[in-house]
Amino acid sequence: MAYPWPGNVRELKSALEYAFVVAEEGLIGEDHLPPHLCEPRHADPVSPVSFVKGDATEKIALVEALRRTGGNQSQAARSLGVNRVTVWNRMKKYDIDLKKVMRI
Repeated sequence: MAYPWPGNVRELKSALEYAFVVAEEGLIGEDHLPPHLCEPRHADPVSPVSFVKGDATEKIALVEALRRTGGNQSQAARSLGVNRVTVWNRMKKYDIDLKKVMRI
């Protein structure tokens, strides 16, 4: 459930096909999924839940994610559990200047 599915729906489809082949009978379980999906990941300090709590919290979470990723909007989006376009739109909404964020 915590896997971010960075490869979109094709990766999900591929994982399910893999599990279907590996599971010889019965229900598909976690042990039937591709190994990289079940490996523990390093937890990000900012979760998707904190990104949607409110305007102030949302802005702070976005700025922190951008700083943590060196200004990489795609990586910031992944760490927040949202789409890259959402990050771009929120930057515009909150008038976040990436150059200023990276200087501070």
